[in-house]
Amino acid sequence: MVESPEDIAAETVDYVRELQGIALGHDPDANVKDRLAALKLLLDLKDQGVTSAFLEQPEKPDPYEGDPEIEALREQLKDASREGYIARLERDIELRRFG
Repeated sequence: MVESPEDIAAETVDYVRELQGIALGHDPDANVKDRLAALKLLLDLKDQGVTSAFLEQPEKPDPYEGDPEIEALREQLKDASREGYIARLERDIELRRFG
């Protein structure tokens, strides 16, 4: 059964979810311009551009907080990520410089 336009009622949150889907690349028919436009619209909506489900998620405690071994591993990961990022930037600069 096809619903008539009068039978379809959407709430703001429905439009926001649709925009979020486009902006985050979940719509296979959306191109880069569509994604950028959706992102701009969401930014223009400010707090209204975020679904309440996202805002109301309780923060989960970190079960490894205070564990020195895990903290050391996290620091190593941050350092490696930073070094990898810097290396990628340096490669990009070299590619731009020498074509």
